[in-house]
Amino acid sequence: MPKAAQPNIPLLVVGGSQQSIPWIAEHGQAWITYPRPLQFQAQITAAWQAAVKETGKVEEKLFAQSLYVDLVDDPNTPARPIHLGFRSGRNHLLHHLNELHKIGVSHVALNLKYGSRPAKEVVQEIGEYVIPQLG
Repeated sequence: MPKAAQPNIPLLVVGGSQQSIPWIAEHGQAWITYPRPLQFQAQITAAWQAAVKETGKVEEKLFAQSLYVDLVDDPNTPARPIHLGFRSGRNHLLHHLNELHKIGVSHVALNLKYGSRPAKEVVQEIGEYVIPQLG
């Protein structure tokens, strides 16, 4: 049986896993959750940050979320909801990612499953126009 390369394997909690936020903050090294309306996600990240602080540990614990995105050709297309995300142009995506960063979301896993364009084009556009402008 191969030995682990480090003494502890990091625990990344996905969703709520039927655990409280304080439990996740105490035992997990990161919390990966689902997209929510921005105001509600801000409440969740604030509760997460408070729970992490309550642990008394100095390690940084990341808050991440998933997001389904259907990036359309017109960069100025406003957002329309899709399952666990939205269909929009890149300008809305950029604005949304910057708003998530402001409320304490450190990582966003973009999922292109419901995309109407080839993933290669969308990844190219995100790399060229979105990532360089992230706050």
